[in-house]
Amino acid sequence: MLEAPMIIGGKSVSLPDTVVAANPARLDEQVGRFPQGSERDADAAVAAARAALAEWRAVPVTERAERLIQAGDELQRRIEEWQGDFTREHGKTLVEAGFDIQVAGDILRYYGSHPEFLDEQVVTDFRGTLRVRRQPVGVCAAIVPWNWPVALAAMKIGPALLAGNTLVIKGPDHAALTMLFAVAAVAEHFPPGVLNVISGQGPALGQALVGHPDVAKVTLTGGTATGKAVAAGAASTLKRVTLELGGNDAAVLLPDVAVDENLAENVVLGAFTTSGQICFAIKRLFVPRALYGDVVDLLRAALDDIVVGDGLDPDVRMGPVNNARQFESVTGLIDRSRRAGLAVEERGTFHPDIEPDNGYFIRPHLVLDPPDESDVVACEQFGPVLPVLAYDSEDEAIRRANAGPFGLCSSLWTADEERAFALADRLEAGTTFINGHSVFNVDLDAPFGGVKESGYGRELSASGVDEYIRLHAISNKRL
Repeated sequence: MLEAPMIIGGKSVSLPDTVVAANPARLDEQVGRFPQGSERDADAAVAAARAALAEWRAVPVTERAERLIQAGDELQRRIEEWQGDFTREHGKTLVEAGFDIQVAGDILRYYGSHPEFLDEQVVTDFRGTLRVRRQPVGVCAAIVPWNWPVALAAMKIGPALLAGNTLVIKGPDHAALTMLFAVAAVAEHFPPGVLNVISGQGPALGQALVGHPDVAKVTLTGGTATGKAVAAGAASTLKRVTLELGGNDAAVLLPDVAVDENLAENVVLGAFTTSGQICFAIKRLFVPRALYGDVVDLLRAALDDIVVGDGLDPDVRMGPVNNARQFESVTGLIDRSRRAGLAVEERGTFHPDIEPDNGYFIRPHLVLDPPDESDVVACEQFGPVLPVLAYDSEDEAIRRANAGPFGLCSSLWTADEERAFALADRLEAGTTFINGHSVFNVDLDAPFGGVKESGYGRELSASGVDEYIRLHAISNKRL
């Protein structure tokens, strides 16, 4: 059984109180244990980060960058070592588990390759000199979810440490083992206390970090309700906050799109990767009414090729959902949709070697042309369920895509790229993809984040560093 420790001040910390991680594909299999931390552990991690801050911020940015590159290289060297156990604790396929770790390494290397993101601005004229320096905000806290925990931890580590901050990460309630191992491996490339990670289920640890007087900034990837609680808690001390929250992403097929197997495969990739448990997965598909029947037929054929089972099996394309709460949420949504008289289609097949009742397995589902006010359209499904909606005009599609409180990502699918760039301005989202919409379309140079109740602030790109710096103007200009 795997034993994953916390890292506080450069030391491994194990506790007698632990959380058991079960395999969501084989519920009778225990994969490992991780510590159930307490508020005392959160205080210790913040104290360690505080003690390391002055020395770390004084390290030249070129050296901080080089350490990030070395840490990224290490993660990529250890993909094969970790991806099997990652699949066992999470449920995602081996390919997805390996890609999660690979992306984490890519992100650290990306920030390590851009020390110029911290360059100061110098303005000299006849009045004198102005220097605008980009300084760290201080001790930062990051709360990471369970769906893509290694990559999402790296999205916070890279910019925070490049900018000269120190960091405390609170791991997810589920699928925390590989993330803890990965963060521990990264932390070895930095002085003790620069990078710390604590773990445990429930809200207490996160609340302790959000309310801690020595934490200057909090960053969260998670649900909208949690984001609102974090924002409220941070307000009492005016902490800086970055929130990347839920989404109800709309993909709009335009009338000139090529309706073929390639389209269907890419839509399926965008909607059903990691069993749909991605904040910016396609969650509503808008199809011109004249193309609706052909598109649905192609989606049916593509989904019927999906084999659901244990992600360790190379024949399996989609694993189980991650945990009991998510399983109950998604199956409850499917049941409510059926009881409401909606056209719900269950596609794909279970692998013959699994016991469907001994795992959180859900086959892929289509819901055909439900009303926009139905739960399956209005909510964030966060599972393998895709409503397919017919529309009659471009204006109608854009209006319906913008409806609701979310605005994380969106996509336009068309043969006319310039038309898509023009139309994208009308979509209310932080990112609009063109002819794609999946984890494989994310560009590290593109700021990532939401609008409306999908959050605020940005990750990735130079904008990601901006979230972790304060501007200090030093002026020697004379009038």
